[in-house]
Amino acid sequence: MQRLVLSRHRDPGCPLRGSPSEDRRGSGTGVRGLEKGEAPATIAYLTVTNLDESLTAAQKEGARVVLPKTEIPGMGWHAMVHAPGDVPIGLFQGT
Repeated sequence: MQRLVLSRHRDPGCPLRGSPSEDRRGSGTGVRGLEKGEAPATIAYLTVTNLDESLTAAQKEGARVVLPKTEIPGMGWHAMVHAPGDVPIGLFQGT
């Protein structure tokens, strides 16, 4: 099984495979293998202008942070929340 994730593709060495956005500034799609113990899932990543504010707003609406703000060197920052109903949603803020 593979996991479909939305991601930016600036780094040709990135382990994600898929189709980047036309202008390479927005999100594209990517597929990666599963980590040990990880369940298959489809995760949408939303591009945000301020990751800290977006995490705070998501928590106020009942989301639970499952991956705190984490740097992606040379690309930006990402985090993941589980929205009510345990729906995973990724957040990405580019540099």
